[in-house]
Amino acid sequence: MRRYLAVTFSLFILIVSAFPGVHCSVSEATELYEKTSSAWLPTEVEDGINLCYRFLLLVKIDEAAPDPGLQDLAIEYAEEILSRQTMSGEIYRYRDGGSVNSKLMTGLGAWAMSAAYAYTGDERFMMAARLAADFLIHEMEEWEDTYPSDCDDPRAEVARNGGENTSSLTSYCWTSPNDLGLVALGVGSLVYYGAGGKEYYGHCCHLADAIYDMQLTDGSWYDGYALKIPTRWDRSVHYVTMAMMGTWMAYKISGSEKYERSLNEAWAWMTSMQFYSGAVFDIWVDDGNLYKAPGNDDNRYDFLQVNGDTNEKEYYTYPFKTYLGEFSLMLSGAFMGNVGLDNEDYELTKSYLMERLAISNWYILALVLEDEEPIRPYDFFLVGETDGSATYGTAQDGQADSLFRWEYAAMIVVLLAAIAAYIKRRG
Repeated sequence: MRRYLAVTFSLFILIVSAFPGVHCSVSEATELYEKTSSAWLPTEVEDGINLCYRFLLLVKIDEAAPDPGLQDLAIEYAEEILSRQTMSGEIYRYRDGGSVNSKLMTGLGAWAMSAAYAYTGDERFMMAARLAADFLIHEMEEWEDTYPSDCDDPRAEVARNGGENTSSLTSYCWTSPNDLGLVALGVGSLVYYGAGGKEYYGHCCHLADAIYDMQLTDGSWYDGYALKIPTRWDRSVHYVTMAMMGTWMAYKISGSEKYERSLNEAWAWMTSMQFYSGAVFDIWVDDGNLYKAPGNDDNRYDFLQVNGDTNEKEYYTYPFKTYLGEFSLMLSGAFMGNVGLDNEDYELTKSYLMERLAISNWYILALVLEDEEPIRPYDFFLVGETDGSATYGTAQDGQADSLFRWEYAAMIVVLLAAIAAYIKRRG
């Protein structure tokens, strides 16, 4: 009998370990929050991008070490993000609008609103997340209908699809993987946090498939819109990280091997941009654009925008001018570790930044994503649908339930062990 109990207990531990709850490495993130939060602007004037990243940070810290003060601030941020959503579903960067790529702000907003629903169980956040995702889906459908699939620049032949585009979404002449990544992130987050189901799963994977098709043979992506903006044939670690955002979320809700392969290849390219000290170059400049950059041995540079123009750059032959590359590698490496994939050399750049006290939203977010979270394959775990959303459990006590209740797993294991013991005795 002791043996049966031991086996049962071991299986119970394995099940609980296989389906962990929300957890994170919070000590460093908490320390940085305490050091930097005094400089954060009042909620009503804060940049919406900051609100989204900081809400996710606060939720992660509070879930690991509950703090009423952080709870109040997190809810305040969520309410502010909610207040900036228009009837169309778009989420503005500032209360009065502000200029920003709508896919960037609304994609991050959908992620934050989905997480807010999981955090509070408040259906207003679920509806806001769906409205934002619907806006993004509509934008992508219009984009796909408006632009052709043809792209006559031969450099696209080094993409995984060999330049054979199924639609404008996979065409480097008309679209950009970083935009697709942010939209896939926002749409897929609804599925991961239980705010949306089958429809959103399909759209997230459709976009992640486009990102996959556009990935280059070296694991990176061009910046995109190449027909109109030649400098976008360069490869930016910042944009590669944003493309990885969508692939990361698609992998979290599907477990697909091709998304895993894509992430591994992208990470290999990211680390190829790393200097031995842990510093990271910002950009790999295409041979056709090198006339704009000083002579260098390997096409890798740091850069600064000229007068804030995204497409006008001043190049530097060393990786120490900015921290853009380092912050990008940190976040992309955290994505890798978050889903249990190898992120060797992540700690090297992390140490480099710690020594220089360099901090950014991406850096802090990376800290709270370091620990592994469960992959939640939608098709495998789905037990029902309600109004188009995945039903993984019922919200109780103001909290959205987890995708897989460990209590149920424990009961199943105990029942199976009891049956096995009974059969053993009867036999």
